[in-house]
Amino acid sequence: MALTPTSGTSRGVRFWIGAQVLTVILLAGASAYLATWLAVRPGVAHQLDVSHARRNTLPDELVSIVDALPRPVKIETFLRPLEAPLAELSYDALGRVREFLFVLAKGREAQIEVVHWDLDDLATAKTRLAELDLREDNVIVVSSGDEKTLLKLYRDVVQVDPGNPDPRLYAEPRIVGFRPEAAFALALKRVTSGAAVRVLFSSGHGEREPVAPGENSIVELTRGLARDGFRVGAWDASRESDVPADCGVLAIVDPRQAFSAAECDAIRRHLARGGRLFVVPSASDASLASDTQLLGLLAESGLRIPLGKVAAPFRDPSGVERVGDGRCAAFAVGAESMDPRHPITESLWRSKRRISVASSRAFGNSRGGPQDATFAELLRAPRNAWIDRATPQGDYAWLPNPESEEVGPVPIAIGVAYAAPAGAATAPGESGAERAVTRIVAFGSADALTDPLFAQNGDFALNAFNWLAERDWRLGIPPRIDEPIRIDVARSPSLAWFNRLAIVGLPLICGLFGLVLFLRRRA
Repeated sequence: MALTPTSGTSRGVRFWIGAQVLTVILLAGASAYLATWLAVRPGVAHQLDVSHARRNTLPDELVSIVDALPRPVKIETFLRPLEAPLAELSYDALGRVREFLFVLAKGREAQIEVVHWDLDDLATAKTRLAELDLREDNVIVVSSGDEKTLLKLYRDVVQVDPGNPDPRLYAEPRIVGFRPEAAFALALKRVTSGAAVRVLFSSGHGEREPVAPGENSIVELTRGLARDGFRVGAWDASRESDVPADCGVLAIVDPRQAFSAAECDAIRRHLARGGRLFVVPSASDASLASDTQLLGLLAESGLRIPLGKVAAPFRDPSGVERVGDGRCAAFAVGAESMDPRHPITESLWRSKRRISVASSRAFGNSRGGPQDATFAELLRAPRNAWIDRATPQGDYAWLPNPESEEVGPVPIAIGVAYAAPAGAATAPGESGAERAVTRIVAFGSADALTDPLFAQNGDFALNAFNWLAERDWRLGIPPRIDEPIRIDVARSPSLAWFNRLAIVGLPLICGLFGLVLFLRRRA
């Protein structure tokens, strides 16, 4: 028997069906556009965060800072994955940071602009890198108007444990800390808190050169301060008898000629009005001993600087500890010798950083400082260190002598803070305190600040200047808990429940679906 084809759908019906499909597509597109438009409207959008770690929700402290921004802020990232064996870890870190910045800027486009620069395409990023004077990657620049500050990905935002490649003690690299909320909150406050803080380096006494490159210059330090939003200049007492009133931080680094009484009086007036001082004593014993005016000024703030250099045993190529050699003057300060609570060293201690020190002075308490002064031993020499005294001829034996020399973890960097005299004006950079606070950081090693060591020690120096300039706002934002969710099958009944679900639950669910389909076909 021949089959006859059924009659096709009429043209009118096909047109009607097509019109319905087109209408549905247009309505779906319009609904998606409307939903997207409403999602970015302030006061209309509502975000529901159902993630376990609340990773899509900003802390209230950060939200209040963003809402109170006096002007727009631009965040620019210059990020690049690391090489093996840290490649996988770095991809995870970059993903977390980009995700956080998306949440931070979502719905706040008028306040926060985020730009991700692709460092694999240097043709587009090269000009901006030159404008910002950046010579490194994996940094984030936060700017507002002329103010800017720099965040380092693996210092301020992410803390990494590199693991152990030794097959016997193998440990995978991992992220041990993720603190974007606190890092960006501090950066936002820095760039919107007012005019840039002015840092002046003293000159005219043979100090380290802050502008001309050289073996002992501190050009990289001044560049780092400029990148971090400071205005860097010089103070020459022969041309300007007083420290300028707008000087936020006065820096004295390795002076070789003595300060006069008039110059120290000017520094004394600067401190009396709540000024800030970063001081590195002379590396020359003869220069330090002759600078009685500056030593007396520091003693008034409670700082004593004994003659001699801090030394510690060094290891030769065979691993044996040695003394009696000039190499004893160079040593490293690890996290165990840092103050874990002070704003200057807290981030360094947390990330287990090491500071390389050479030809360093030690510090003590002169017992003649202000009664309300607080002293923090920021960095200490190793436990087996000692203060090596020079011979009358100016030579060093580099041998410990417990009978005549101080032995042990002597402080090589100290932070001092005390209230300025009543009625003193607030220091530049200070956030409107009722009474100005004088702050001093004394660091023993000028060599540690020079250009060859700045890449390793620069974070400590910049942290010190930021603390002096009152740019160290302590925010109560806890670190993000961003660990993967794991079910403990060893110490909980989870494994038994999984077995019941696999053996009983899944077959039962499949049987119910089959029964429903069977009854529908019978109907």
